[in-house]
Amino acid sequence: MALGLLKANRLLISFSVISILISTLLITTLLMYSLNAEREMERSFREMFGEADIMVSYPPGHSGVLTREMAERIVSLPGVEASAHVLSRFLHIGESNVPVWTIGTTANDLTRSTYKFNSYLVPSTIILNEELARFLKVAVGDEVVVEGKGFRTAEIIEDPQGLTSIAIIHYDDMASFVGEGEYASGLMLKLARGVEALSIAQKIRDMDGHLRIDLVEQNELVQSNMRTLQIYIIVLSFLVLVVTSLLVLSNLEILLYKLRNQISILRSIGAATAQIGRIVLIQSVAINLTGTVLGMTASVLAREGLFRVAGRVFRMPADAGHASDFLTAFITAAACFLFFQLFMIIPAWRSTRILPLQIAEENERLDFRRGKGRRLIGWGAALTGGGLYLFGYIEGKDYLLFPGMVLLLIGSLSLMPRAVEWVLRGSMRAGGRQFGRLTYLTLLHMLPQVRRNAFAIVSIALTLAIAVFGTTLLATLEENNLRFLKERYAKPIILHNRLGPKSDIDPHRLRETLLGFESIREVEMEGILLQNYILFKDEAIRIYPRAVYASSVEGLKDDELVISEKLAYRHNLKAGDAITVGRRDPEGLGIHPVGVYRIAKVSEKLGPEDVLMTWSNTLNTFPAVNNLYIDPADEEQALADLESLRSQYPELQISTLRDAREQARAGFIQRWGIFVVVLSAIIGCSMAGVLNGLMNQFLSKRKEYAVLRTVGLTPAGILVSILVQTGLYVGLGIIFGGMLGMFIFLLVLALDPTPVAFDFATVGLVAVGMLIVAVATLAVAGRHITSGHILREMAMDGK
Repeated sequence: MALGLLKANRLLISFSVISILISTLLITTLLMYSLNAEREMERSFREMFGEADIMVSYPPGHSGVLTREMAERIVSLPGVEASAHVLSRFLHIGESNVPVWTIGTTANDLTRSTYKFNSYLVPSTIILNEELARFLKVAVGDEVVVEGKGFRTAEIIEDPQGLTSIAIIHYDDMASFVGEGEYASGLMLKLARGVEALSIAQKIRDMDGHLRIDLVEQNELVQSNMRTLQIYIIVLSFLVLVVTSLLVLSNLEILLYKLRNQISILRSIGAATAQIGRIVLIQSVAINLTGTVLGMTASVLAREGLFRVAGRVFRMPADAGHASDFLTAFITAAACFLFFQLFMIIPAWRSTRILPLQIAEENERLDFRRGKGRRLIGWGAALTGGGLYLFGYIEGKDYLLFPGMVLLLIGSLSLMPRAVEWVLRGSMRAGGRQFGRLTYLTLLHMLPQVRRNAFAIVSIALTLAIAVFGTTLLATLEENNLRFLKERYAKPIILHNRLGPKSDIDPHRLRETLLGFESIREVEMEGILLQNYILFKDEAIRIYPRAVYASSVEGLKDDELVISEKLAYRHNLKAGDAITVGRRDPEGLGIHPVGVYRIAKVSEKLGPEDVLMTWSNTLNTFPAVNNLYIDPADEEQALADLESLRSQYPELQISTLRDAREQARAGFIQRWGIFVVVLSAIIGCSMAGVLNGLMNQFLSKRKEYAVLRTVGLTPAGILVSILVQTGLYVGLGIIFGGMLGMFIFLLVLALDPTPVAFDFATVGLVAVGMLIVAVATLAVAGRHITSGHILREMAMDGK
């Protein structure tokens, strides 16, 4: 019987099934794609960085060395599956004696995977990267001189990403170039499956607190994109579930209203309320199960094609061949089913508590009587959420901010239908009958429908709130990213010295060489970021001084500094003050003063702990150049000139503002692609449910419209009434949604104030598109309603 009643309302049920199908398909596909992309990135990461999980060494400049005894203690720790030891030094290679970072090691799986070589390394052989081989003009089999000793080139490997050129020789050869007692410069450890890297790292640190321990799993290259992708997918999937659940719930409420006659007959022949509730529950389970099963099936069968599309949109490849995809799809679909069913229990529970005629009465009421409890819940949630947010914001308790925002959102959505009623009643009181009989009757007809269409109004508002919040957030992130790039790239081209403090390049000579190119107008230099302390009576304030050769320090003396505005404000410093600067002892024995310096000026452009100084300042203990900022007269020619200069200085790396912008744009497109896909699904589900609900509402009034036609109201007037109601419903939802979206965004923005960028074009397009689709669809349905014969329409009762 439950399924038979469903067949009589195929259109209504179809919209619910399609909404659930689309939501399940989208969520399942995105989650499978996210997991597979993570696996693919992990595989690519291992190909790039090797199989090592932990790298152990002493930091640069530390006097300690890894002895054989220390290395054996480390590799004998429980959980260490494999290890490799390496020696590393700058050795002079080739006829020009260019300093090259050289690795001494043996050939095993860890070293091969880390340094990407395949040959069997033996004494008196050397492996070079492509760039170094080109610079030295050698090929496989040629001899290369290293510190006066000849080596045969065994292999030429690809250039390492983000590193300077390297050479690899056998461990025994390298041992002759290092001091006595040094067994290794670094250790590579591969851990057994399931062993936590942090616990091993802590045990190693307990052996010697000066050791530098790098956990390869924590590399940002692996985590950053996937973290962003997964957060987006989880948050937006939840929003899809909420919007779809509200629409399905709205459709079931309409179904109950349309089945009021059948329910009355069932009750009159002795059906118990529990049996009626069971019928409604079976109907909801059938709708939910059909939608989720079809969505899961479509996601699994079409995953290869969907993954290809997702890979192009999100710019992350993913392999669709994992057997775990089926389990992931099943678990995700089951979770979607349970989430939807929680909402669907509401009409089943209501059907057991009210009589059939009460359903009609509830839907025809012009007010919200007996809604005091809901109103109190709405106001209570909104006020509690606002209070939690304010308290967390003022007191700095971040853990209160998110629940406060969620409660505030729930309260706002709960009160939204009542706000729509207030707007309609206010319009009727303000305008009265002066807007015309038709407009007054239209508003009067809308009042009882506000309750029936509460979920539809909330769905429209929530959809637009998502559009406003998402587009504004993405536009703001893009603008801030571009603003950061402009600050980072003081000039269009940056030359980065990959050797850092180890470099022996003469900065001033290099600058003069660069200015010798006609394609280059100006060159500014930036030194190594150092660490010092401003010493007060009772505390030492950490600062990061950096030597620069630029207009920002023009006229600055060697005993003067430029500090940040935040640092000056925080510690009550001003231009002209003298400060004592100290440096931490290399052996960790404390902080010792190194001199007194005068604050020349305070800059608002510097970070909180940044300090600028001249190149010849005594604090500049590592007078090596880190970055050179180049202002080109002709960028393309300047890049060609710089490329030719790299044969002399292979450690210099070229980057441009143009390339950085393109990379930033690619990242923005990835996030924008995710948002557009999810927003499109939300809009599709939302509009399908809203239009279905409005059409059923107007179809249920066919008899009333026929009566109005008999007393002189024209079909055109009725059509105008239908379109005005549609426009008001959707328009009010759009207005409230826009306000809600901006309110949520401002709450988030208060946590980290930053210039805001609004994407008015996209939000306006979404709003206008929703309004046009709704009006156009209901215009067709309204014409059908008003064109029928009056006697036939009089016989229609909610059909």
